[in-house]
Amino acid sequence: MMIIYTIILAVALVVLLRASYYFLKLATHSKSYHVGAKKIFPWIEAGAWVFFVFWAADVHFRGSVIFTFLLASLALLLILLLGWFVLRDIIAGIVLRSVQTPQKGMVLRSDAIEGTIASLGILSLKVRNREGELVSVPYSRLAGQNITRPAERGRGQSQVIKLRVPQRYGAQKIQQILRKRMLSLPWVIAGGELKISLIPHQEHYVVEVSFQTVQEEMLAKTEELLHSFARENFPED
Repeated sequence: MMIIYTIILAVALVVLLRASYYFLKLATHSKSYHVGAKKIFPWIEAGAWVFFVFWAADVHFRGSVIFTFLLASLALLLILLLGWFVLRDIIAGIVLRSVQTPQKGMVLRSDAIEGTIASLGILSLKVRNREGELVSVPYSRLAGQNITRPAERGRGQSQVIKLRVPQRYGAQKIQQILRKRMLSLPWVIAGGELKISLIPHQEHYVVEVSFQTVQEEMLAKTEELLHSFARENFPED
């Protein structure tokens, strides 16, 4: 019978926590309060479940031989889980800071996020993206990803690539598409000068793309990618 009661209480706890989160969102109309509530509530939820698990163990196994062993095992498991979630971010942060040496104000590009570093914490760093939003990124999320820290303005290698694109696609559209493609390349300096000039020649535009890269050796790869991109997006036929 106690097993049935335990299951009923577990279901009731799920419903209570979901309802509490819903009403918490309604109560925190201010965006700043809402963000704070979203950060705190998962800890409250985790604490409630930890208390429930230990309570259930006490109800069902108190007085038995395995009770002490079970409590010790649950406590050890809890410590290991907390240690894993905290230590993985600390270790990943140490590795990132020692290898990449990120600093406040630098532009950071990775597979996970792109933007300007606003601050660096122990477990995460905060990045302001292109939309102006402040995003907190755990260091563990950046581990094992390709990270590019663009060189400072004026310190990159200036490069120029020329293309031929049919005029029927329109000058503005050609510039927008090529600019978006160039900015998506991790070795192109985000803060560098990116200029796309179009010179009419018969039925084509001679497109001149001026940009800066972190390394001069990337010119050949960039040129190959850009010519292939132009053939796919601006076909002659």
